[in-house]
Order: sequence, then structure tokens, then C-alpha cells
Amino acid sequence: MRIYFDTGTFIDYVCQQDPAHTVLRSAPRRGREPLQLAADAERVFKKTRDSHLGASSCLTIYEIEEALYGASSSTSKGVSRARLLLVAGARCIARNASLAVHRFQLDMLDLTPAIVSVYVKHPELQPRGIRAADAIHITTAIAFDADLFVTADDTLLKLDRLITNSRGLPIRCLDTDSALSLL
Repeated sequence: MRIYFDTGTFIDYVCQQDPAHTVLRSAPRRGREPLQLAADAERVFKKTRDSHLGASSCLTIYEIEEALYGASSSTSKGVSRARLLLVAGARCIARNASLAVHRFQLDMLDLTPAIVSVYVKHPELQPRGIRAADAIHITTAIAFDADLFVTADDTLLKLDRLITNSRGLPIRCLDTDSALSLL
């Protein structure tokens, strides 16, 4: 099985590794506490490494750093040279996400002109209100020929079986707990 991981799965996994990062996953999601989300993400990554082919986009590393920078910047107003500290802290989570990619032997896929061309023209994405970064993840998964798209995003979960891979087969869009039952 070919499995594509959206940024949210990496956020689930790396946020519990450093207390400074938990700001990104401090609340439960669909009845699971952040520690359970992290455990589920790790289990999906391990099962993928052991028995499947997994990938994500290089966009994931950018998104995870920007998410932490944005969440942290709201608490640093008026702090001298805060930007330098925020970038250093946010770069740390990007590094941890990159280490996860290597640890779980995932492919890191390039953002190419072909992927951008597909995302801007895809007939299902714009009418459903799928914004740019999410649309890029979906079209990267299509180019990867994914069978499963693992995401924490409610909007993307609604695409379950509505988007097809390059073989014309429907892509399952599932959160980590549901993905575990499939693997």
C-alpha cells in the first residue's frame, strides 16, 4: 500500500517530544487526547515503514515550522528580538519532523510545477473549498499514487474515496486511528 502523510500527522507525532511544541496539539481531537494522537501517529508511521511505502511533501516541513512560529508569536509581543528566538524554536520542530521522515523511511516528495498545475485545475478541490496547501498535499498524493491519505484535517477527511490516484482508484482519507485499522 502507498501511504501519503499530511502535515497534521507529523504535528501529532512531534508535538509530544518537546514541551515547547505542545501548543500545536493541546486539545483533544475526535475523542483522543494529544498523547494518544502522538501514539497513533507513531504506530501508523511504524506500520508504514515495516510493510508499506510512505511519503509526504517537502511542504510538510515548511508548514510545521510556520505553524509553530505562528502559534508562538502571539505570546511574544513586546519581547526584544523575539523573532530570533521564535525562528530557532520553530526550526527545531522542522528538524524533528525531518528526523521522523528519516526514522520511518518516508519519501520526501518535491513540490513540482506539474503538481502545481494539477492542483490549480483539479475539478474537485476548488468547489469544495480546499485551500492551496491542502490542495498541494492532495495532488502530491495523487502523483505519488497513494492508496491512503493520512490527515488530521476535517476538510480533507471529507474527501475520503472522492479523489482518485493515478491508477484511477479512490484514495482513502483517514485520521491515524482509522488508518491503523486499515493497515
